[in-house]
Amino acid sequence: MKMMPSILIVATAVAAVLGFGGQDANASCPQQLNRNYASSLTFTIGTGAFELHGGTDNVHGWVTRDNGGGRYDFEVSAPLGLNLGHRWRAWSIRSVTVLLPGCPWQVDYIRAISLRTAFAGTSDGWTLDSIGVVWNGIGRYEGSSDVRYGILLHIPSDPRSSILHFTGADPHRVWSHAVMP
Repeated sequence: MKMMPSILIVATAVAAVLGFGGQDANASCPQQLNRNYASSLTFTIGTGAFELHGGTDNVHGWVTRDNGGGRYDFEVSAPLGLNLGHRWRAWSIRSVTVLLPGCPWQVDYIRAISLRTAFAGTSDGWTLDSIGVVWNGIGRYEGSSDVRYGILLHIPSDPRSSILHFTGADPHRVWSHAVMP
């Protein structure tokens, strides 16, 4: 199962809807030239053989950022998780866009993407089959700004095995992966 075309289409649509480009809504935020800045991330997640139940069984998205002054983890999903408390059926693919807190983040400061489960029920777990994360935002080059997006992480589905099975026996399991340079 290939995800890349859908990720790029979603990222382009999000950039257009959220208004990245033209007038910069974050003009008061300090930004350097020749850098890309992310205002949001689009997670595209494939569920494997075990569905994510939702309700009290959810998955949360986290981003690790390091700007040279230390490494920090930020939760970027709503209180009910990336799935917003909804059920994700087995063998489904979902895309969720989340806004990053504060001023747009310099893309090359983003170091890792993490998923953390919160299972409160009697969950039999959830299978992460594939994941892609795209940043959406603006580029600052030679005094101009334009719509930009790029791939931070892409792990496609593998017919031989899933990426990870989060189990109900370990209700707060963490999966983390470094982003693409």
